Amino acid sequence: MARSVWKGPFVHPSLLKKIDKLKNEPNKKPIKTWSRHSTIIPDFIGHSFMIHNGKTFIPISNIEDLPLMESFKEGIVEYENAKFKVRIFKKTGEENYDEYQALLDSTDDMKDILPASKRQGGPARGSNGIHYVFDMNNNLLQSYDSQTLPKNVYGKGFERDWMNNTVVVIQHIEGEFKFPTVKSGKPKIKFMERMVKAHIQELEHRPELKHSQKKIENSQIDGFIQQMIQGGKHQSGLIRSYRHITENKLDEKELTNSEYHESPDKKYMDRECDWLISKEPLSDEYMVSSEFARGNEDWEHIDSITARTSGEMADYIVYVVTKFSNTKKYRQRLTEYCNNSKSKSSVWCVQLTDLLTGSVNSFRRIK
Repeated sequence: MARSVWKGPFVHPSLLKKIDKLKNEPNKKPIKTWSRHSTIIPDFIGHSFMIHNGKTFIPISNIEDLPLMESFKEGIVEYENAKFKVRIFKKTGEENYDEYQALLDSTDDMKDILPASKRQGGPARGSNGIHYVFDMNNNLLQSYDSQTLPKNVYGKGFERDWMNNTVVVIQHIEGEFKFPTVKSGKPKIKFMERMVKAHIQELEHRPELKHSQKKIENSQIDGFIQQMIQGGKHQSGLIRSYRHITENKLDEKELTNSEYHESPDKKYMDRECDWLISKEPLSDEYMVSSEFARGNEDWEHIDSITARTSGEMADYIVYVVTKFSNTKKYRQRLTEYCNNSKSKSSVWCVQLTDLLTGSVNSFRRIK
């Protein structure tokens, strides 16, 4: 059935957004689209389009702008009789934010360069290090998870988690190399091993690319601090939470003053602290010490909390978890210790979402 005249011509919203972005650009790049049923409208005049034909990937030009591996001359890695230009970048981390954001902007949230799902030719984008393989014409052929090979490939002392959140783009540039013709086919294991070892060599050469969960957690906590001070989605919830925890000893004006807050990795009494809130501006006497843990309660963090309590690091010790454990043994251990301790510090156990939203009725006071 033909489209009703009263509805007007159909144009996919994503196309209109791309056109709008390029309005004031002197050099207009070709616009890639999968929407073959969109109508050409007057706004399209002066723009060129690359339309997916339903069978093959459109050549991708953006990969030339990605940073080359530095531990190989000109980023070239050899395998058998072929040469590959290999690029690598990191998806996370405050120091990579500008570069990653620029990449997102230039590739339509990476839809133009990386497949978003298995249906589009690659693994779902997660935290694992993913390798994407292109042929000489920059057609995306395969992608695979770099962290699923046998342990001996990675070598002694190398942790596979270091590869998390890194993306490796492999481009065939010279020599003969036969790729699998089956859509779901993977490159040969030996090829994958060679590229994984190149990935490892680059991480050893540039340690700043290694994934560190602690760095990510610190960045997240620093974000909470900035929201508390400068305003943001969770500011009101955080203020309500910390006023409740401190029994209103700190008011909103004090909590939003940057001179009361110490960022992650501050060392106090030989211990790294996630978030310290002082009693006075720029003071070394602390009202609150918050310890953040991913997941449920665990013995390592329980021991850390007891040490902070015994040392009376702060008047209020807050143990923040993603979600309370179904078992009570961790909180019971902490409660027993606190009840037997002569420390005057109060101890709270709260879930992260409750802390951010100010759901104080869900907080659990241990002491």
